[in-house]
Amino acid sequence: MLMISPCRSGSTVMLRVFGYGGAAAYFQPIKNALRWGHLGENRPWIPPNDGGPVFIKETFGPFHRFETAFDPVQELIISGLAPDRLRLVVLLRDPGMVWVSWRTVWPQSARMELLAQSYRACLSCVATARQSGIPVVQLKYEASARDPGQTLSPLFSEMGLGQAEKALRDWPIRPAFGAAGSGVFLPKEPADYITQGAHDLVIQAAAFGKLPPRATPTAEELEQIARSSILQNHAAMSALPTEFPA
Repeated sequence: MLMISPCRSGSTVMLRVFGYGGAAAYFQPIKNALRWGHLGENRPWIPPNDGGPVFIKETFGPFHRFETAFDPVQELIISGLAPDRLRLVVLLRDPGMVWVSWRTVWPQSARMELLAQSYRACLSCVATARQSGIPVVQLKYEASARDPGQTLSPLFSEMGLGQAEKALRDWPIRPAFGAAGSGVFLPKEPADYITQGAHDLVIQAAAFGKLPPRATPTAEELEQIARSSILQNHAAMSALPTEFPA
């Protein structure tokens, strides 16, 4: 299963849930390979092919345009993964909260134009998936935080993981995020792309739920978002189904 979203949409906490749920959960391995390539190093990632459940999170943004110009669906198909093994989930979060997280985590580099391009990149992936016959659903971060059992269990079932409830709680007594036994596989990232503290709320969480926002968007920022293509594209993806076909 591949989950895509603009950065700061809640995908890292989803990674932890699916890792604890029994999947091999990978932290944006395709974008990480692209970042190494941008620095002149060839570090390709090949998805595992052992037949076990795999959860991949890929996000768009936030530093450079090339981080919004790749298509992880296409990359996985090119790598040899059969389309009938793929399922695509588009993770959606309130765009105002996504943006305010961008500019608080990356105050020197966050640009509204790149956020808008990130939403366009998501739509492009949806188009690729549909052309390849890959089922696509959307998941809203806020809805999953309010009722995780209801919203996440269908995804767990689709992956053959059973129910989601056991993966949603008791995190302090489980292996730490990215540690052996956590199910989460973290790549070696280029130093230039490591943001200290970006995932502290996820790492320190005791259970799955809505994480406290870092800030709130200003009226001016909301106006900027409204004038861009962000809301239109967010609405288009919000119209996607919420469950895979039976």
